[in-house]
Amino acid sequence: MADEPRLDVKVIDYWGPVCDGGRHNQPHPGETCDEADEWITLRNKILRDFFAQAFAQMVAGSDAATMAGTAFAAAVADPVPTPERTDIQRALDILGPHLAWQPLYRA
Repeated sequence: MADEPRLDVKVIDYWGPVCDGGRHNQPHPGETCDEADEWITLRNKILRDFFAQAFAQMVAGSDAATMAGTAFAAAVADPVPTPERTDIQRALDILGPHLAWQPLYRA
């Protein structure tokens, strides 16, 4: 039984070969699996920090205070009011899912 190959990694031909250690889905010549794991950890940290910073900038950019002096300041300061919905429109909104089943009301 000791001579049988380990079946820890499933190799699928169209995905490509695995490394010699069987831990990674791409070979990494000249590096050990531990070195490849260190690089993967570093890469993930760089990407995580980048996306966290980009998301923080996006959230800060959507704040009305940061839009002062830009073309968007007027839209944020004075949004377009939504018109009042009439009783008929509210009733049609409520009945809409039920009327959708009726062939006479289908568009």
